[in-house]
Amino acid sequence: MVNQEQSIANVGDFSRIAAVMRKAAAGGHIVLGAIGGSITQGCGTSNEQEKPYINLVAHWWREKFPHADVALVNAGIGATDSQYGVHRVQQHLLCYDPDFVIVEFSVNDSVRAPLQETYEGLLRRILSHPTCPGVMMMNTFCYDSGDNAQEMHNVVGRHYQLPIVSVRDAVYPLVKSGALDAKTIAPDLLHPNDDGQRLQADLLIHLLEKIYAVYDKQPQPVLELPAPYTTDRYEDAVLLDNTEIQPDYLGGWQEDTTPKEDIRDIFKCGWEAKETGAPLRFTVRAGYLSIQYRKTIDGKSGVAKVVVDGDHARAVRLDGDFTGGWGDYLDIADLLHDHEARTHTVELTMDDIPENKGKRFYVAALLAANRE
Repeated sequence: MVNQEQSIANVGDFSRIAAVMRKAAAGGHIVLGAIGGSITQGCGTSNEQEKPYINLVAHWWREKFPHADVALVNAGIGATDSQYGVHRVQQHLLCYDPDFVIVEFSVNDSVRAPLQETYEGLLRRILSHPTCPGVMMMNTFCYDSGDNAQEMHNVVGRHYQLPIVSVRDAVYPLVKSGALDAKTIAPDLLHPNDDGQRLQADLLIHLLEKIYAVYDKQPQPVLELPAPYTTDRYEDAVLLDNTEIQPDYLGGWQEDTTPKEDIRDIFKCGWEAKETGAPLRFTVRAGYLSIQYRKTIDGKSGVAKVVVDGDHARAVRLDGDFTGGWGDYLDIADLLHDHEARTHTVELTMDDIPENKGKRFYVAALLAANRE
């Protein structure tokens, strides 16, 4: 029923992926990776360890190249976008030296210019990694509306001549016409179930099969990247939790020393305030700077404010309350954007708390880029 050919949004230059296939055919060790949000993580499946699309794609690689040693890294984290992705990609994916990576953030990224920059920064960081990974993009979508960020993403992907698979282009016309009941593959109209993940994997494999048919005839890839489409200022992005940065002054805040068990154990290694009091103060060098904080549904989180370089007139208000929402998550607020790199002071204070607000606040990390 699904026209797999319709899913190919861009064939692109697949010479990097062909090179990975030649390495696998020679019996080499290859690392497959994926980075994205909850769809990549496998939320909505019967088994997040086995059913996500990247696991099914890995099975294809193992079948096609039985003598290769194929490892897999799933760096999907639910409720996250490419802004978080570009800052965490080193710790969560690139440290494993991937050879082939699928990038999926088309649902979680909103259509706004800063996220096009962070998405491009993520692609550039992966493409410039020493293992020279082959990269394939995937456009997921909201099954009820068809909404996603693929137009914003794909113009960047085509700039780098990346292969792109659009699940939306192949599936949403069937949903819209009534030929396919979306709830059979995505019961909540967002997260694919086992059948929906299988469909996504089949679309990715359809393009991989085309590359496989000619991989041994492809030239060596050209590794030099073109000039950025938007900016290259996220190529040095870092995530600064309390294992990476120490405050100048702890004030009325407490350091959370509980270690993370895995990459999805996200509410750890930050700083927490439980009442109004003295500010938490950092010194950090960056041109792009954001803060990541926890929003909670239990009604116990309050409000904090962030002041950069003592400029109280431009203080940023952070509301940690998400009562009635779908669950706790990490939100991101921008503090500086499109600035030259220099050293800044950042102060966080629990704000005056209205009666209907809680009395605690959790900061997970500073996100810094354009540092030099």
